Amino acid sequence: MVLRKHVHKKTVIRDGQEETLVTEDTRVEQDSDGPPELRDTVRDVINRFMDSDPPPDNGSTEEPQ
Repeated sequence: MVLRKHVHKKTVIRDGQEETLVTEDTRVEQDSDGPPELRDTVRDVINRFMDSDPPPDNGSTEEPQ
């Protein structure tokens, strides 16, 4: 996800009075690919998770004692 925010300031003098106008432009973009260095890390985490053995499922929700 990419968040871009631009703040623009413009100062004008009207009728001898100084006036500053501030405008903001905000954009949010979804980047499904992401940066290359992050993609490789996420891919490694997913691969390790998929290669690991699942925990035994004995049908109980209680922790072993």
